[in-house]
Amino acid sequence: MKKSIKHLSKSTLAVVLSLCMLISCVAVGIVATDAAKVTEQQAVSASVDNDASAGAALDGETAKASDAASDSDTDENVGASDDGAVGAAVDNDSAVSAANVYAVYGSWDNWANKTYFSGTTGSATATVNLAANTTYTFKFYSSYSGKSYGANNTFSATQSEYYFNVNQGNATLKTSAGGTYTFTLKREDQGDGAINVGIKFPSLHHFKSFNNKRQLYCK
Repeated sequence: MKKSIKHLSKSTLAVVLSLCMLISCVAVGIVATDAAKVTEQQAVSASVDNDASAGAALDGETAKASDAASDSDTDENVGASDDGAVGAAVDNDSAVSAANVYAVYGSWDNWANKTYFSGTTGSATATVNLAANTTYTFKFYSSYSGKSYGANNTFSATQSEYYFNVNQGNATLKTSAGGTYTFTLKREDQGDGAINVGIKFPSLHHFKSFNNKRQLYCK
């Protein structure tokens, strides 16, 4: 009987020990699994953080590149373009304000041709050859504005300057001598619809007797 109890006790103890070992293995497995999950989560989190960092870095680089491009555009391309545009505008302004956009035209060729001024405003000239003792009508023209400038006035001698306006009719010019008539642009249209032009008549040629000889002189 004692041997049976003792044998039973050993069997029971063996079972208990086996159960304890089983429980320990299960516990270790659970702990290992949890540890593995934690490690995996940490790895995923780290990966996400790395991706975020990489994304942030990429965004930062993109932003820097964009800013650099923007700065470059602003400082170089845009600036150069603006400078070029400003320079072109200045050139255009110079061209616009140049005397060669103004011309004189009239009945001496049936208003067929325009003779443009050349030179600097204030001294720019345009010349036409006219016959003596003839009456002509004429106007001035701006190819920039498309305006014509007239004067309700008749010119029969040299006029140092006269204002011609867009709201005036044809000006009249009466010649006494044939030759070159010179128009000088003194002032351009500055928004008031008027230009200032001088007209120079050619000198009259006369003959007088000096020491019984007829000699030519200019009056």
